[in-house]
Amino acid sequence: MPSYAIFGASRGIGLELVKQLSDESSNTVFAIVRNPDGSTHLKAFLESSQRTNVHVITGDADSLPSIEDAAKVISMKTGGALDVFFYNALGGPVGNPILTYTSPEALKADFDGAFEANLYAPLHAARVFLPLVRKSNLKQLVAMSTGLADIASTVKSEFEGIPAYCISKAALSMAWAKLAAEVKEERVTCLTISPGLVDTSATRTGPPPTAEEMAGFGAMVKKFHKAEPQFTGMPISPEESVNAILTVLSNATLADSGKLLSHHGSTTQWL
Repeated sequence: MPSYAIFGASRGIGLELVKQLSDESSNTVFAIVRNPDGSTHLKAFLESSQRTNVHVITGDADSLPSIEDAAKVISMKTGGALDVFFYNALGGPVGNPILTYTSPEALKADFDGAFEANLYAPLHAARVFLPLVRKSNLKQLVAMSTGLADIASTVKSEFEGIPAYCISKAALSMAWAKLAAEVKEERVTCLTISPGLVDTSATRTGPPPTAEEMAGFGAMVKKFHKAEPQFTGMPISPEESVNAILTVLSNATLADSGKLLSHHGSTTQWL
């Protein structure tokens, strides 16, 4: 009975991971969310599907004690082991083009927030959950990243936007590579995964995107096309993304540990 913990499972890709992993009744799936009562899309899925192999666990990525409590609850339910830990929590500012900042304080505030969300929080979670992963059979430690963290792709696309997000995610990939080096002899596979350009609007919270945000999205897509001419500009669905991600994970070996992989299983094609 493989066990999976999805940290950040209330909506979007995290929710879809819960859905697809729990399709297999022999899997045990832990959906870790900050506010179980407020996770309306997750609650609706569980009520409609009546999945008995999904357990909702409270866990706040911004609180180390909360992360530790989540790990303790899961450990008690699994006998101390966890096959796959998948960090998918979102947060932090994305930032503005670097030269547009009017003060060093404003730049630092955005980058500090991005690094807290995209580097420190997943590292804290990895350190807490690693003892459970070590005792499992599959031994996978996974974090959601982005193709925007790839330097070669950025050079090709000349995409200057959301630098705090991109740079903090690049740092995450390096951190996971360092973790991979530390635990390779224990046969733990550490991966960062890019999900592709995914339309998660069906479970989006908050107001719809503004006209300015949509214009920025269009400009970003044009830049992406410079790096990957085959890209049509159309986002993929969470279902398609997660299906591909799970294929990548099922095919991954210890030789892949430390890599940033796309949903295609590639280190060069992100879209």
